[in-house]
Amino acid sequence: MRYLLAHDLGELGAEVLVAADGGAALRLLTEEILTLDLLVTALALPGLDGLSLVRLVRAEGGEHELSILVACERPPPDVEARLRSLHAAVVDRAAGSAAVAAEARAALELRGWLEPAPDPWAAPAPPDGTRLPRRLSRPTPA
Repeated sequence: MRYLLAHDLGELGAEVLVAADGGAALRLLTEEILTLDLLVTALALPGLDGLSLVRLVRAEGGEHELSILVACERPPPDVEARLRSLHAAVVDRAAGSAAVAAEARAALELRGWLEPAPDPWAAPAPPDGTRLPRRLSRPTPA
């Protein structure tokens, strides 16, 4: 999952740092904390779990500006409540890496670190001087 997510985030133009487990993630965080805009972690990690990692970053590390996403499948309500109290968003891992990447993009857009993605449903802008046809309305039944 981490490699798929790294690929999806890379496609968005992000520089991605990957750690194999919670301990490696903590070491990477302490080295790179001032350059990071977003931390994406799983709840279940070998070694240091995701909740402990978030707690260390927020409470003990004092880092409150970093956006954090925790990917997990149906966490227990008390765990989800603890993550949200630490200002970490919880994302459904079962939805796949593209969905997690979309949540990551939304978090970065919300912070103003990325320009909002273009609306795929918006009509293309007409070339200069082109007039759009008027919308036709249906006749009202008599």
